[in-house]
Amino acid sequence: MRELTLKLMLAVAVLSLSLTTARAEVLSTVDVSAPAINCLFDPTCRVEVNDSTETLSIGAGGPNFLQSRTFRGKAGSPAAGLYIYEYRIDLRRAEGILHIPCIDSVSLDFDHIVRTLDLDGDGERGDEVFVVTRGGLGSIGLASAEKSGSTITFRFSDSVCAGGHPNAGESTFFFGLVSTHAPGQTTATILESNGRKSKVYARTPRRRDPLQMEMGQGASVEKPIPIPKRGKTPEVNEAIVSGLFPRPCVDRGGQVTIQGSGFGEAQGSRVVELGGHGIGRLLRVTSWSGKQITAIVPNDRRIEFGQWYYIGLQEQDRHWISNISRTINICRRLE
Repeated sequence: MRELTLKLMLAVAVLSLSLTTARAEVLSTVDVSAPAINCLFDPTCRVEVNDSTETLSIGAGGPNFLQSRTFRGKAGSPAAGLYIYEYRIDLRRAEGILHIPCIDSVSLDFDHIVRTLDLDGDGERGDEVFVVTRGGLGSIGLASAEKSGSTITFRFSDSVCAGGHPNAGESTFFFGLVSTHAPGQTTATILESNGRKSKVYARTPRRRDPLQMEMGQGASVEKPIPIPKRGKTPEVNEAIVSGLFPRPCVDRGGQVTIQGSGFGEAQGSRVVELGGHGIGRLLRVTSWSGKQITAIVPNDRRIEFGQWYYIGLQEQDRHWISNISRTINICRRLE
């Protein structure tokens, strides 16, 4: 009887694993060229992008990072009002010390995918993932993109490796998706060839976009997003950052004003973070209201003059509760 019970338990476990595996969805992936792909997102075929890079924890010397690139489809384009997300792993200047690290895949929490576009221009709609194999940076593409729940795992066609000497490493091509939702921040999982996993920040669509705060006219959404009745106060995790001031730039050590809605009338446990380009710094808050926050930008040499950074709201556990699609430049220092 005991042997029969163990066999039944094993059979149930195998069946459960099979069902879990079966639920993984293979996304449609197409190769595209630049700048031709830009014409899908802008009638002038030129796009204005928002880039950020986050350093990887892979045990390599030299610059290495996951790059997140976002921009929005312009009016008059097939992707008007939608949000485009592109990613690239760059190990070109990374060097192995005791060993040469290589990366096999990256996994992202990514939902609200648009599945109605013809990304490669072959006349057939339904493309989901695009890889810029011509006219852009990189040399390694995708072997597959699989979605399980809200997690997408991008497996590379070859391992992306650091170099054994300067400037001998590799980079992926840009690969991307289109979403109905504005950018937020999450963590990506990096899988190395030796089985080691690590985490790194990346930009992905926000899970909740209840006010459609950045959805433009002409956006092709797969199903309507409900809009709260007028007068309803957004919840704290629906905070919307609509603008950062002063313009065109703020000094290191200077005051920045964050405007928007849903911040909450008191700061409580919430914090303000400035991030991008491999850093993240909490800002000292000097005033807080439901629609406006003022804070001080740290006089930190890691915050580079002439560079842009995003600013958003987090809970103390470092969980983002606002969009981070608004950026501000750091004023160039006069020599």
